[in-house]
Amino acid sequence: MPIYISLLIFIFFADFAFTQNDSLRRSNDLDKSYSPVESIFSSGKASKKNRNKFGSTDISYGLKFMPAELIRGNLVFENEINLPNSSVNITCALGYNIMESFVEKNGFDLLSGSSSSYLSPEDAVNNGVYQSGGPFISIGFKAYTNDLWNYNIFYSDGDPFNGLYYFLRYERYNYNYLLAPIIKNYPVNGDRNFKITNNHVNYGLGYSAVTSGNIKTIHDFYIGFGLKLSSYTNYKPQAVFNSNNFTNTIEYSYLGKRTSADLSCTIGYSLGFGF
Repeated sequence: MPIYISLLIFIFFADFAFTQNDSLRRSNDLDKSYSPVESIFSSGKASKKNRNKFGSTDISYGLKFMPAELIRGNLVFENEINLPNSSVNITCALGYNIMESFVEKNGFDLLSGSSSSYLSPEDAVNNGVYQSGGPFISIGFKAYTNDLWNYNIFYSDGDPFNGLYYFLRYERYNYNYLLAPIIKNYPVNGDRNFKITNNHVNYGLGYSAVTSGNIKTIHDFYIGFGLKLSSYTNYKPQAVFNSNNFTNTIEYSYLGKRTSADLSCTIGYSLGFGF
C-alpha cells in the first residue's frame, strides 16, 4: 500500500510542476505579450538552447553513482532525465542492498530505538547476523530554481542539472538478518529469520553543478527530511509454559508482521556524467 500512495503523491506534484507558470516573467513587449507559455504540454518545440536560457548545460540526461546510499547498505545508480521545455527532471534509481545498514545499526533515524514490548529493528540488527539484501528502487523528481527562497515546487525557473533544486523522492529496499538464539536473556522461539522492508518518502533541497568540456561530470549535493515506514518480522516477549518444571519462561515468539514509522534525514552526494 505505501508504494501506491507514494506514486500517487509523485504524480500529483509532478503534474503541477511540469506546467510552467510564467506570470512572474511577463514581458512588456507587445510582440511577446501573446507568446504561449512554455510547458511540456505546449505544441511549440522550443530549442534546447532556449530551454536552458538560465545558463545552458547542453545536457538532458545524467547517469550518477550515489555513494551516500552505502551507509544504508545500498549500492545505487541514478538516472536523471530532463523533461523537454521545462526545469523539471525525473529521477529513477536502481540498485541492491549489499551489506548491513550503518543507520539502522546505530539508531540514527529520529524515532527508532530499543523497545521492551517487541523486538525493534535496531535490536534485531544488533543481535543478529546480516544474511542477504534485496533490490533497491527509487522514483522522484527535481524542480530547479534560481531563487533559494522560492521553494514552491509548483513553479520552477532554473537550469536543469545546474544550480539549486527542490526534490521529492520515494525509495524502497529490504534485507534479512539471522537472529541470535538468545536476545536480552530471552530465547528466540521458532524461525529466527528477521526481514525488514523500508519505504522512504523524502522532500528536500539540493545543489547540482556541471563541469565544462567534452566530458561533462555532474556533482550533486542534497539534504532531505521525510518519513520511513518499516515493515518487519514481529517478535514479542511472551510467557511460555514449561511442562518439565511447571513454570513459565519468557521467550520471543513470532507474531506475524509489524509496521512502524520513523522520521528520517538524508544527507548525500552523487557523482556522474551528463549526456
